[in-house]
Amino acid sequence: DIISLQRDGGQENKLSPFIVKAIGIASLGGILFGYDLGVVSAALPQLTIAFDLTDVQKEMVVSFLYIGAVIGAALGGTLCDISGRKTAILFTDIIFIIGSIILYLSESFEAVLIGRFIVGFAVAVSGIADVAYLHEISPMEYRGAIVSVNEACISFGFMVSYLTGYGLTLLDPDNGWRIMFGASSVIALIQFCGMLAMPESPVWLEVKGKYLEAESALQLIYGHNGISSSPTSQNGAFDHASNTTVDPNQNESPSKIESPRKVKETSLQIDDSIPDIYDENRSTPRRIKCPFKSLPNNSCDDPVSKNSAFGNKCAIFSLQVSMYYRQMIIAFLLTTMSHFCGHSNILNFAPAIFAQIGFDSNIATLIITVLLGLVKFIVTCCVIWKIDHFGRKPLLLYGTGVIILSLFILFIAYASIDEDGLMSSLGKGMAIAGVFGVAAGYAASFGPLVWLLVSELFPSNIRGRALGLSNIFGYLSATVVSYTFLSWQNTMGSSAPFAIYGMLTTLFIVFSCVAMPETGGKDFDQIGEQLDQMLIW
Repeated sequence: DIISLQRDGGQENKLSPFIVKAIGIASLGGILFGYDLGVVSAALPQLTIAFDLTDVQKEMVVSFLYIGAVIGAALGGTLCDISGRKTAILFTDIIFIIGSIILYLSESFEAVLIGRFIVGFAVAVSGIADVAYLHEISPMEYRGAIVSVNEACISFGFMVSYLTGYGLTLLDPDNGWRIMFGASSVIALIQFCGMLAMPESPVWLEVKGKYLEAESALQLIYGHNGISSSPTSQNGAFDHASNTTVDPNQNESPSKIESPRKVKETSLQIDDSIPDIYDENRSTPRRIKCPFKSLPNNSCDDPVSKNSAFGNKCAIFSLQVSMYYRQMIIAFLLTTMSHFCGHSNILNFAPAIFAQIGFDSNIATLIITVLLGLVKFIVTCCVIWKIDHFGRKPLLLYGTGVIILSLFILFIAYASIDEDGLMSSLGKGMAIAGVFGVAAGYAASFGPLVWLLVSELFPSNIRGRALGLSNIFGYLSATVVSYTFLSWQNTMGSSAPFAIYGMLTTLFIVFSCVAMPETGGKDFDQIGEQLDQMLIW
């Protein structure tokens, strides 16, 4: 059952002004994310002239951000889980500022690559920390829309980068790229200052055993009337829904507290003396026994607990990953296919693509690119408005279907290019429709859903690292996709990349039909039950 956070008097929890403020500040990371991904599209033509770049060097400028993101994803999840969501966000803001300054001052191609690498690292950590923070401060009934606000901000960041690129291309066609890259430091500084006044995630504080700090954070976020004034302790789990503290020595639980989950049978014995793990994935918190008795020293603390030995933490995390292997496969394919659907290249190489279609003027290509960002932003906002109404899975399937159709149209358009490299008027119209179709389909599916689905598939005590691990593969795939687009066009033909992306996306939509659960409005147990019923599992 879905049990909403309750205020005194039993009424459903509403978004407080403080939550709205926290969402706005945390979501600035999404704007940074989108801006730094999209700005290279407008800067690349100027960089090409400034440093006389070859096609391979252009691919390197784009892909080095993703290489940095791989490192960020590898370290960001652990950073997020150990130091906290708020601290991780503050850290990434500093890295964003450093990277943007290096890019602004770059005097060589190598310096540009270093700056892109540093910004890529910040992009990955920001993506993990922002989503985890938004997920854990959100009431369950608004969680889908709130987490997806981050994607709307990413789309808005893309649009801002295109508008900035267009304006600076007109004002300074030679060195405008410096200000394009440097402008992201302003956004990072604003978020840094805003986050200083925000509380840490109460879920993370509870998992770390900081119960009094967790209660204070809840009071700050939801208001003093929204939760019990009694402090939590290590022997009691604070109940947000019924304003009670659960005493494990009680023979009977309060009526609004569900009994502990029955842990699935494993080859490991259950040791009742082992501390409980807090499961926040239900709107009503509860205590569940940890089944890992066979670990050294019988230690079963949270994997990131200060009292856990390094070996125990690794063992516990490995066992938890084995418990959630289905979720890991889904997360891996979601993050990987969000790039192999071709969307990243269409945005990153938009001016080059529109030039291939037949738009010779840089200004004309930038205008169309701005329109592309606008369409992406509008569709994302519409999806977020109705995401909890339509459900995650239907949106993913329909949006992915639009991407497949659009890639097929692009393939036909590019296959019609004649020997002189010219495209017919019909082909140009089809190519433009295909480009906008991929952007719109992505905005209706992968864009707002990847982060949301991954964050809903995992419990909080491994969510940060699960996001990081799945995103390592996602950014690796982005590196491959961005580093091969122009090369594939030169070696296999201009239409070949779109055919490859289309075939891979078709396989993904088949997988989604038989393996993907609907996570909207469901707690962790219900998602697990749905996975058990899926055909492939």
